Amino acid sequence: MEVEDKGLQPTPELLKKLAEFHSDPIICGKSGDANYGKYITYEEIIKRVREPMSKHGLFFQHVSHPRPGGAAIETIIFGHGGALSSGIVDVPASKQNEHGYGGAVTYGKRYSLVLALGIGGDKDLVENYQFDDDGKLIEAGAPVEPPPAKPARQPKSQKTPENVQQEAKSKNIMVNGKEYGPLITCSEINACVDDIALEQWKEENITALKLLAQNHEELNGIINAAFLSRKKAINEEDIPF
Repeated sequence: MEVEDKGLQPTPELLKKLAEFHSDPIICGKSGDANYGKYITYEEIIKRVREPMSKHGLFFQHVSHPRPGGAAIETIIFGHGGALSSGIVDVPASKQNEHGYGGAVTYGKRYSLVLALGIGGDKDLVENYQFDDDGKLIEAGAPVEPPPAKPARQPKSQKTPENVQQEAKSKNIMVNGKEYGPLITCSEINACVDDIALEQWKEENITALKLLAQNHEELNGIINAAFLSRKKAINEEDIPF
């Protein structure tokens, strides 16, 4: 003979208090972070519902049921001589170890409690509410500070021949009373019309070139590249006089 469990039957008084409980919407801020975005944590739900439930003489209990490969959680609302079940929420474990099962239980408790109490935190339910940085609901009429204005993007300065020359000149270096730089020195090198002139320029500037190689690696690299490029051009092309 089956015995009916009278303890899980809702009483009229319990349903009345649940209706009163739902008369004031409970919106939970999404305070948890995950790869897919923010979500409502179990702790946030508990914090939101504890006082309203106590006010109406309600409390809840989670019941864990056997579920191969995961967790099966049922939430039961008690109070005023009755009880009301939300049904069983099945959650598969992401991994078959203690961490996977623990996560499934936590998920089950969270979803089951939200289902049993009819509270929300989805976009459709909270789009008309505002939350602070801690996920707390901002009371209606409370002043809300506007977000800080983003600094205006500065337009990138366009380079002109004058800007290029000025930038190149700023990198010039005085060595033994003569100015060396990306533009001025490369112009001297490109003015050499044959190998003899090129080697003569090198011989005249050998002391300065050695100092540049020791102390100004970047400029020395530019000059060496220009020298080799000019030497290659002289050997491959006919130079007009």
